Amino acid sequence: MDTQSEFLNKILRCEMTAVNQQFIHVLALRDWGFAETAERIMAVDRVDFPNAMRIIDYLVQTRAPILLASDCPAPGTSHRDILISEQALEQRLFATIEKAVCTDDRPRALVSAARAPRESYAAWLTDQLDGSGGEMAPAEVPFPETARVFAHLIATLEQALVHAFVHWHRGDAKIADAAWSTSGAAMMHVAEFVHLFAARRTVPLPGEMPALEIASEPATALDFDRRLAELCAREATEASDACNDIAIAGLCRRIADYSMQLSSWTPRHIHPAANDNPAVFSSFEASLRRKVWP
Repeated sequence: MDTQSEFLNKILRCEMTAVNQQFIHVLALRDWGFAETAERIMAVDRVDFPNAMRIIDYLVQTRAPILLASDCPAPGTSHRDILISEQALEQRLFATIEKAVCTDDRPRALVSAARAPRESYAAWLTDQLDGSGGEMAPAEVPFPETARVFAHLIATLEQALVHAFVHWHRGDAKIADAAWSTSGAAMMHVAEFVHLFAARRTVPLPGEMPALEIASEPATALDFDRRLAELCAREATEASDACNDIAIAGLCRRIADYSMQLSSWTPRHIHPAANDNPAVFSSFEASLRRKVWP
């Protein structure tokens, strides 16, 4: 792997973690009535998510390895702690970007795009936190029996997203759509978790994230995604059995049932998320044209 691809992999890892954390925070803040804070974080997400997708696209297109190490977000469980959590991840992302040295036009543009919102966002976070202290209060893990299934959903979201690009660049739009649907369903399940926890004045905290298995060939990518779905089904079943909150346990059961269907899915069949996903997750290429390139 050349040095430029190595730098892009490191930035991709940080941006993907930031995007996941931003998503959790925005949903929770909106539910709690902090619309202005949510919109400011969302403005950064509108830069980071498309740029992360551009980096994946570049790496897959150039057949560079994607080394997406497991890395869970660490969301805050209150308005103030969310800002502190965002600040900590911003500092990490900024330091990663500043170390990148890219000479070719496209990698350099990707690094510049990742850098673009950092200064103003960091200044805003500092201003919001000025005088309020800088240490995030230790949070009691809410419904700890759900932490591992939540982490597996984040892993599914990321792994399937990368594999959508693998299938698309290998010329199989149908399987790319399926991988995109898999990523989208995981995102919707994450959102359901956040809304349920936000109603209980907290947010879900992920446990240890499983190792991501990123393949460069379509057949292996399908196998890896089925294997992760099976693991997610197992975690969701255990969480459902252990959780004493009826609504959260019910969500875990639905995730377990869906994940079991996904673990045995083949391209000859309708994707198990086809009827439940928002329309944006039906066509991967259409989403690329709308979200990634002007």
